[in-house]
Amino acid sequence: MTTDRFFSYSAENGYETHATAEAARRRVNDDIAAGRDDGWGDSMDWAAWGKIHERAVCILHKSLEEYEADGDERQAARMRAEGWDFLEDYELRPVEATE
Repeated sequence: MTTDRFFSYSAENGYETHATAEAARRRVNDDIAAGRDDGWGDSMDWAAWGKIHERAVCILHKSLEEYEADGDERQAARMRAEGWDFLEDYELRPVEATE
């Protein structure tokens, strides 16, 4: 898992993560500067950078075969009906806990 603690977002480059606040801010400033020559789209208002406080962490990854082996026919039947090969669940956790 990445240990980047900061993010930048712009329509030009999408969501990116960075190790430092300076790098994240510089990325957005570079995108703003690039628009000075060609003009900006309406989405420039969404350009932003900030600190990542929490990340989504997978807390469950279980295959259809595992549910069948465990005898959980109710869940296995649901997964077959939906066409799912596995089931996952996520929750937000502080960045420090995900490293």
